[in-house]
Amino acid sequence: MAKKKVKGSKDAAPAKGQSDSAAVCILDDFLFLGPAAAASNAAFLTSNAISHVISIGHDPPTRLELRIPDPNSLAGKADELQYHRLRLVDSAGASPEECVKQAAEILERCRAQKKRVLLHCSAGISRSPTIIVAYLMRHHGMTLKEALYAVISARPAVSPNPHFIEWLREEEIRVHGGEGTLDVDRLPAKTADRLALVEPAKEVAG
Repeated sequence: MAKKKVKGSKDAAPAKGQSDSAAVCILDDFLFLGPAAAASNAAFLTSNAISHVISIGHDPPTRLELRIPDPNSLAGKADELQYHRLRLVDSAGASPEECVKQAAEILERCRAQKKRVLLHCSAGISRSPTIIVAYLMRHHGMTLKEALYAVISARPAVSPNPHFIEWLREEEIRVHGGEGTLDVDRLPAKTADRLALVEPAKEVAG
């Protein structure tokens, strides 16, 4: 399957020093990743034409109260948002498999319909990035390192817990076969070290 272009969105990119509170575009202005705060930010949702919100959590809300500084600016668009609640606990005993499967079905349907999706958990650091990384491997042909680089370079705060990293390493082998591309069982604590670990090797000019 052909790999899709991944990129950050200037509209959705967090301002310097605010990376933990804003959402970012991961895939072709289609798939956005962020914390729960982004799902209640009416300005963000409408300016980026988000039509679907996938909430990942222990008991995610059916609908978050929108922060609306100017209700007239929404022109009724907030009522068109579709919310999807998927359960996943951020702990060593939780398997992401069912959540990944359900999220991927929603994402593929939205992509076919040219809809834009925000996928979030509480902080946008562990659970929702894990779901997106697995989706990128399953449906966009990426290796684990490529998928991790796509999300960490866009949202530096991303750092799935060690249990999820172990699951993703196993998932890469299930999806692609052969040997995995990540040889650690947990990501480094420092952002620069995480990026260095998953950054693509630079080609040497001949």
